[in-house]
Amino acid sequence: MSKTERLNWKILPQGDYPCEVRSLQIKPFIQKAKKGNQSVIEDRIKFIHSFNPDYIAIGRTGYIVFEFTEKSIYLFESVYTDNATYVFDKNWEDISMFTKKDILINELQKDRMIHRVETWKKRIDNLLR
Repeated sequence: MSKTERLNWKILPQGDYPCEVRSLQIKPFIQKAKKGNQSVIEDRIKFIHSFNPDYIAIGRTGYIVFEFTEKSIYLFESVYTDNATYVFDKNWEDISMFTKKDILINELQKDRMIHRVETWKKRIDNLLR
């Protein structure tokens, strides 16, 4: 069973616009998505969870952190479609407070996987197997 923690900070906050304060639970995020997108979002989260993360943290902006201790991998998964999964190998708590722009400009991510149906699952599988 994965340990789950709720965080008091925004994971990957938007840099230019203030974000609404959202619930710390995953389900309300999914329920807010368009009906046609809800199953896609749930599938991504379930797929990552099938690799048995050691730790899960839920941010305030719709990102979930999945920690895989043995591999020293931290996945930041968005509960929105047309986004990306970010992969980090250290300092996830500090990095999570940067904007996406800062992360990308400073190349703080180990990898960034755009949500493309044809490649996303294969890349996650290759990373976590």
